[in-house]
Amino acid sequence: MNCGTTSCAEIMLQILAIGLSNGAVIALNAIGVTLVYGAVRMLNFAYGDLFALTTVLVVVVVRGLDLIPGMAALPLLGGLALALVASMAFGSALNVAVERVAFRPFRGGSRLAPLIATVGLSFMLYEAALLWRTSDKSVPG
Repeated sequence: MNCGTTSCAEIMLQILAIGLSNGAVIALNAIGVTLVYGAVRMLNFAYGDLFALTTVLVVVVVRGLDLIPGMAALPLLGGLALALVASMAFGSALNVAVERVAFRPFRGGSRLAPLIATVGLSFMLYEAALLWRTSDKSVPG
């Protein structure tokens, strides 16, 4: 295996770090879905899209504050704390909105209606995240 200018061990460590971070995100998502189901006994098909839309917000905040690896620790930690608080507030507000739109109107009625509502919300949230992500020219790719 020809690794070029970086050593193969460095590449393997990078791949390991990426795999562990992606696995942690998937685990957080799974825990969130489980908690939602445990609380309302109904699947929320929009949960992954809520997660994605909140992730777009974090990327916008981090890029807007110009947080980059190697910068001074105090501004970096302050910016990351701001991104954390903003994402928690935004995610909470989105989840409250989904509960009020998709679950509350159907409480006590059909068990199928909230599922269909969350599928519809899932499509709308996904498109919102996609539009926000593609319209933001500060984020590369």
